[in-house]
Amino acid sequence: MKVSIIIPSIGRIPSLERLLISIHTENGYEDDFEIIVVFNNCKVQEKDLSQIKNKCKYYRIEKIGAAAARNYGVSKSRFDWIYFVDDDCILPKNWKKETNIVINALNDDATIIGGDVISYNPSSYIASYLTFIKHLSGPLMIDKKIFSIATANMIVNKKLFVATKGFDERLIEGNEDANFVYRVSQLVEVKFIYDMKVFHDHNISFREFIGKFYRYGYSNAKNMKMLNINTYNDGVYSVNLDINFFELIFIILKSAYKRIL
Repeated sequence: MKVSIIIPSIGRIPSLERLLISIHTENGYEDDFEIIVVFNNCKVQEKDLSQIKNKCKYYRIEKIGAAAARNYGVSKSRFDWIYFVDDDCILPKNWKKETNIVINALNDDATIIGGDVISYNPSSYIASYLTFIKHLSGPLMIDKKIFSIATANMIVNKKLFVATKGFDERLIEGNEDANFVYRVSQLVEVKFIYDMKVFHDHNISFREFIGKFYRYGYSNAKNMKMLNINTYNDGVYSVNLDINFFELIFIILKSAYKRIL
């Protein structure tokens, strides 16, 4: 099976280059993969692009949001399977080989698969929280049915992606992955493979962290309203850690959520 790797980017060239190196480190399978980077609404210098131009195809779009970037990347893809990963992730050794095995074992083209997202450097409170967040460390489920997985580590059949019209570009603040997976889950079984791992570098400041989760709260409510789901689920961002600090996150999430009620 051939796979198109789609990477939305906001211009974080050092982390993007690190991701591309992790992809190219594994020899073989060159004909089975293509790499597409989409820079959305960001300024990237030509000197920076020179560092990556031999490692991927890249495009620039003016639209805001990862949803628009991913959709555009898929429109430029050549292969039947799409793999989504973030520009601040690192792929493990033998990723191409293992992904090839996973896809070749599938007997249904209408398939979407999620995998584990592990903190690259879990030494801080923020990274620790993001290591154990349910949205990243496993699938979210209702009545034993997966309804959300993270696009930092997702494989989807291109026919299924196109049939469901991809990501909703109105969700520019986030939660486009939850929206997409929920819609797909109404049509096919969503699968999750814990052994399919990527590493995520949560290198953000506390201020950026607060802003990120305010946006998450806002976009979570926006998504629930779009899908006509009336239940707010702060469990999406809960963790299995006994640290009172993280109770602050739920206050931030809910304050953003109330903006849209």
